[in-house]
Amino acid sequence: MEIVNPKTLTDQVTSVISHVVVTTASKLAFISGQVAVNETGALVGSGDYYAQAIQVFTNLKYALEAARADPLYNAKMNIFVVNHHPELI
Repeated sequence: MEIVNPKTLTDQVTSVISHVVVTTASKLAFISGQVAVNETGALVGSGDYYAQAIQVFTNLKYALEAARADPLYNAKMNIFVVNHHPELI
């Protein structure tokens, strides 16, 4: 497996997780849970779900680029929202 931690994602958590793991036997990339932090580890959009979502998907884009993967071939994605309220959809 190839572990990838791109500079465009925070290094504040890489002592306990890797952002991306790419298999070498066949091309699969497993991307860890991305949260609304920037490359310095600062929270983006405190209290603003939209701004947080933009940051999370930007981080996902960076992780996919680091794995040399295309989002069109994403097989599975889980989205978890803390303190979800239906009116926010």
